[in-house]
Amino acid sequence: MNEKEIFVGNQNVYVIHDLELDVEFDYISQEEHTAAILELEEHIHEQRLQPTVPDNGYINAHEDAIIYHTESGTIHYASSLESNPAKDQRTEHILHQFYKDCLSFWNQEKERSSGFARAKSPERLAVQDVSFLKHDPTVPIGDLLDENTKLAWLKDKNEELDVLEKPTVILDKQTGGYSIYTNMEDLFEACKQNTLNHLAGLEDEYAYQLGEFEAFTLKDKEVFITDKYEYALLEPTQENIKEWETFHYTKWKHGVSNHETEKSSEPGMEM
Repeated sequence: MNEKEIFVGNQNVYVIHDLELDVEFDYISQEEHTAAILELEEHIHEQRLQPTVPDNGYINAHEDAIIYHTESGTIHYASSLESNPAKDQRTEHILHQFYKDCLSFWNQEKERSSGFARAKSPERLAVQDVSFLKHDPTVPIGDLLDENTKLAWLKDKNEELDVLEKPTVILDKQTGGYSIYTNMEDLFEACKQNTLNHLAGLEDEYAYQLGEFEAFTLKDKEVFITDKYEYALLEPTQENIKEWETFHYTKWKHGVSNHETEKSSEPGMEM
């Protein structure tokens, strides 16, 4: 049976396979619940199972698996849990605006310091700031934010940044050469700045275009790069990495794609 991604919140959980409990969790009595917990605890001890740590509130599990939250004492079958729980729009709006404010701050810090060098990009630092947020920051003693919505937002944003920061060989289709940039985010920032530079002195047009950029989705950024600026985003392969190195007279430092690595490790393939 295939696994599916399910939302379990930020508590560690036990994912239990090959165990059937003779209860319906939606209609379980207190006595049945206690008996089920004891059976689960015994099974966990006998099998020496370790808890699963959710990734931004999500785990992968087979649909017939039992999901046991030890802290809350709740039990579910994976099939009954949602992949995309309902989101609280107020929380989502607050998170989005707070992320923009934090990103603006970290970008300004980067521009102010020529020696700005951190283990994380301004985008990752802004996401980290959001992860610490528990209350509405726009008012004193703000209301609590919806935790499930925040976990879902963090997951989506981190996945988007994973794509944007993924090592990529970038071909300039207009010249046939290769860009010095090696991921989509850096190239997008360069293309965005180039567009804004052409609007210098045109305050209304500049402000409008800047607002458009701030609202860009991941797909918008890709289309902007590939259509307006005519770049091709390529998975790094041994062949195009060699071409990139020849073009730039420097070594590629980011590895090859997972697909290319799998090919090179197949029996009979040269390493």
